[in-house]
Amino acid sequence: MGKKNILFYITLFLLILAFSMTTTHFDFDLWARLIAGMGVIDGGHVLTEDFLSYTPVHTWWDHEWGAGVIFYAFLKFLGPYSLIILQAVMLFLIFFTASKILKLKSKETPYNILFYFFTLMAVMENLNNPIRCHMFSFLFFTVFIYILEKVRQGNNKLLFIIPFMTTDLELNEKLANITFMAKLISETNQEYNSNILRETINQAERKIEVVQEGSVEEDTVKDGDQITYT
Repeated sequence: MGKKNILFYITLFLLILAFSMTTTHFDFDLWARLIAGMGVIDGGHVLTEDFLSYTPVHTWWDHEWGAGVIFYAFLKFLGPYSLIILQAVMLFLIFFTASKILKLKSKETPYNILFYFFTLMAVMENLNNPIRCHMFSFLFFTVFIYILEKVRQGNNKLLFIIPFMTTDLELNEKLANITFMAKLISETNQEYNSNILRETINQAERKIEVVQEGSVEEDTVKDGDQITYT
């Protein structure tokens, strides 16, 4: 990685950090995630009851408790500002992986800071909140696409990562599993259609070659000014 690329990524991270520090909204969901994480770190077990209910409830598992553990660990050991930095780092990793995907799919250099600036502006309304579990879904989904692009090019070394991205560590399973399957189906269908189109083009090219060869034979078989067809 050259100096210009390193400078680009440093600039991109500082830009994302600046956007993350402008958060003015609050999210009630964060407090629930922190309670779930506190139950695991301080209590030593995953909470099995609805901790926000005022009445007795049946057994209930927080499907996003893994993200809560990470959030609460950062808050407890690194302080509240660490959650902002965590969001900036995760968002940076998303854009970093996206740039690698663009580089795999296109020969053009993906190091255009204006593109990422306007992209951040477009999604700023959704990012103007404290960190949420969806960041894990977005990050793993981007990595998932990157792995598929590597596989498309014949590199299968990263396939072992996919099962780990669909476990309870990510814990926004509804979004993650649906998007993973949708992307997998989309990529498979696209690859299938590409193979069909490629085969159709090859058949057309073979037919054109046959016709051209026949035309050459007709043109070369002449008797004076009289053309003799065979």
